[in-house]
Amino acid sequence: MSGRINSQPLGVKTLFDALDITVDINVTGNNSGVGLSQWYYQNKELAPGETDADRYSPNRYGTGGEPITLHPVIKAVDPATRSAVTPAIQTVTWTEIASNGTRTPITNTTDGATALYVVKPDGSLLVKKNVPYNAQVSIECVILWTDPRNSEPHNDAKVVNLKTNLEADETWRIEIEKPSQRWNPLSGSSSTFTVKARALNGKTDKSSDVTFIWKYMHNLGTASSPNWVEKKVEDSDYPCLAYVSGQGTNTITVNAEYETETLTLVCHIGTGSPVTEVANVKAYASVIWSLPQAEGNTYSPNGDTARSTIPTMTFKTMVQAGGTNVSEAILRSRTRTHWKAKRDSAGASAQDWGWGFEVTRKNTELIASDKSRIVITPEIYILSPYKLITQDSKVLYYDDNGTRKYIVEKVID
Repeated sequence: MSGRINSQPLGVKTLFDALDITVDINVTGNNSGVGLSQWYYQNKELAPGETDADRYSPNRYGTGGEPITLHPVIKAVDPATRSAVTPAIQTVTWTEIASNGTRTPITNTTDGATALYVVKPDGSLLVKKNVPYNAQVSIECVILWTDPRNSEPHNDAKVVNLKTNLEADETWRIEIEKPSQRWNPLSGSSSTFTVKARALNGKTDKSSDVTFIWKYMHNLGTASSPNWVEKKVEDSDYPCLAYVSGQGTNTITVNAEYETETLTLVCHIGTGSPVTEVANVKAYASVIWSLPQAEGNTYSPNGDTARSTIPTMTFKTMVQAGGTNVSEAILRSRTRTHWKAKRDSAGASAQDWGWGFEVTRKNTELIASDKSRIVITPEIYILSPYKLITQDSKVLYYDDNGTRKYIVEKVID
């Protein structure tokens, strides 16, 4: 006699490779030839009615000033077709980073005589601020955009520096080659970054004549009440865990797996022997964690049905981040999974199956006489940077030697 064999349907997902993204900031304005820099003529004699703002060239401030406008630009290429794709920009946010590391969101949308920044309807930023020559200002732009192929949201950032040169030819300044770098811990890319600086005296590169002094911003307060201070990267009381090498040279190496998800480095210079730090001359650089939208799925190599003929079943997770499958090696090193289960029958209690990359259970735990289904729910956490201090209300995960630990706080849905 003939009969029908039951089969399970298979759902096939559509997966797009991550777009190749380029973010830039275009500068326009009356003084676009000067761009992001100004000059300050401290010895200029002011005419009647003039103010200190008139010592700046160009003077961006006030109703008669020459402001610049920063325009965010994002370009994308589909790696599969190598054709250009137009990302849909959803929001653009701007933040001022002061010379002491203080971050201030820029939200003003009204132009006026006293306005320093104006966010325009198209997302561009009108800059009317005259930047003091001894206090460089950085402007961070974060763009939230969606992939037109699947409407998935993403965000990328760009930092530009506003600086003012003193009229004297022998004014020191520091330039950072890559002031803002980002690391995706699920990408498989190296967590080691180098930051390179150069010291200029007037227009002359004097990097070989100075000692570079690298510091970082350390929070002596709490998350809700921060107290940011500069500390040397090898400070005896508050060492920067991310620091690898480079103190005293123009290139510092850091490891993004350590310290914080937003590491702010501060570069100073010193002259002479013993070294004397040049006052009011510094530059900032940052290494920031950048996590794409991630989604986790559960599967078993043994199938989805518990049988008496299968002694055990193993359960694993698969994660997609930024449209790409994350390798098992990265998942093992960068994530931790907390396994939970519960039967869908009335009155069933939740079961805690513990932590692990995968979990194996006996068939006697999975098979129910009432044939009720058991729902397995893994909670997948991304490991945050290594910490040496305890943080309350966080799930802690100790590494093998027990001296350092991860703070586990980001969940993959």
